[in-house]
Amino acid sequence: MIAAWVALPVVLLLLTVGCGLLVDRLSGHRMPGTLLLPAGLALLIVVAQFVTAISSTAKTKRLITEVCVRPWESQSHALEIDNGLKIR
Repeated sequence: MIAAWVALPVVLLLLTVGCGLLVDRLSGHRMPGTLLLPAGLALLIVVAQFVTAISSTAKTKRLITEVCVRPWESQSHALEIDNGLKIR
């Protein structure tokens, strides 16, 4: 039970930040670090609604999850937070 209380927020955080980084890349503009979580969560909600709304697209949920996590794997993109801290 404790693992569920820890694992769900961690997975949600990773997916949200990954989607935020994806929005940052696709927009072509540098997004402030404080907007990565809200933008990522918004994208995650929209994609989740689309995927679950139609039964034929429900099979693509694993692919979509991998696309949202993929920005974490990129070593060339460093996330700069407002205080100057870089996360690679």
